[in-house]
Amino acid sequence: MKKQSRTKDQQYKLNEIRSNNQRVLQVIYAENFEKVRRYILNNSGTEDMAKDVYQEAFLAFWQNIQQNKFHFQPNHTLEGYLFQIAKYKWLDNLRQNRNQPIQSLPDEYSLHVKDEKDEKEKKWAEVNHQLNLALEELGDECKETLLQFYFYRNSLKKIAEYFGITENSAKNKKYRCIQKLKEIMVKQ
Repeated sequence: MKKQSRTKDQQYKLNEIRSNNQRVLQVIYAENFEKVRRYILNNSGTEDMAKDVYQEAFLAFWQNIQQNKFHFQPNHTLEGYLFQIAKYKWLDNLRQNRNQPIQSLPDEYSLHVKDEKDEKEKKWAEVNHQLNLALEELGDECKETLLQFYFYRNSLKKIAEYFGITENSAKNKKYRCIQKLKEIMVKQ
């Protein structure tokens, strides 16, 4: 009986999120932040990083539900889904920053370094913007295939099940979508 009650609660929350019920969104946001915060702080993060990652994760969580990319399953929870998104965003952040050496520089270099950092951030923002435009141009099926593989880290087998195709077809689809994405990026 408890499991059935939990399932109904999850389905209720899912429906309320889809209808943009601000009260439910605020409750979910507030109830889940601390778990993500602790995870990030325990894994080399800061308070500000935790806030930034959580906001990005919550936005992705909300967008995925709005776009029907989250498929409710009785043994999963919305809270777990939100935590997984935040966890993967944090792990991606760590991977990106892993190879950046930390050094102390004399004060006279600080302005030069800041300018370089600002320039890199501008370039990264531009590349990120171009990638987002390319993903939008890519089409829903290719976009979903690449998100399933690279963002959600789903196996080709899971992607095949998601689309109702064979694993080899999923592999070919992923390859074609990457090629199409590269073509779009080159055109930009």
